[in-house]
Amino acid sequence: MEWQELGVTMLQTGRIFSAIRMSARLVHAAAGTSDIDAVDSYLVRGLVGGPAIHDPDRCRYYALVSADLGRPWEVTRDLEPLGLGSYVGVPRPGLAAAEAGPGTPYWAVPMESAGTLCVPAAVAALVEIARYELATAPATDALVSPLPRGRRR
Repeated sequence: MEWQELGVTMLQTGRIFSAIRMSARLVHAAAGTSDIDAVDSYLVRGLVGGPAIHDPDRCRYYALVSADLGRPWEVTRDLEPLGLGSYVGVPRPGLAAAEAGPGTPYWAVPMESAGTLCVPAAVAALVEIARYELATAPATDALVSPLPRGRRR
């Protein structure tokens, strides 16, 4: 019913599937762009077809993985594994960016069939690429300064 009315429903992680929540900053760094269509295309390749959800309102992506996360995932400001007891807003099957309303979660990489999930190693590789890109990106004043422009001491 929620899928029909809202286009999204909350599903608990840790039983049938889990999720790796990644910030848009992390995913965009891996993709080398913040263009949503280009990022979605990158995720199709980078996650080897494994399903991913984009929540544009919260600037997050979710890679769906098996309930057993399969490896230790370090929690950072850009990444958090969601196991038993967490919830993910899951778009209705087939809901793509073009159909989703503003800020509505959609399938950045659609789930090809029930039970198809991301390979954890592919998610880990994407995260490592992003971390490398973020670490080697030139520092900008906007990223380094704790004060807004024009208010320096």
